[in-house]
Amino acid sequence: MLVTFEPEEISIDEVIYRTATALSVEHGMTSVKLVEDFEEKSIDSLSVYSGAAILLSFLYSLGKSKSGKITDRY
Repeated sequence: MLVTFEPEEISIDEVIYRTATALSVEHGMTSVKLVEDFEEKSIDSLSVYSGAAILLSFLYSLGKSKSGKITDRY
């Protein structure tokens, strides 16, 4: 669902409440639960190391492809 609105005319809270109400009506007045809290999850150190390794590998491949020399190892 894509909702477009003018932030100067209506607040984001109002948009969320109206969208939830519209969905409820569209689905036979089923209840809609609005959860305003969110669970913050941090990235563990292993994921950071993995991302850094992928980034370094990508940068290395860019440097290798810009060298202009393609060697055939067969």
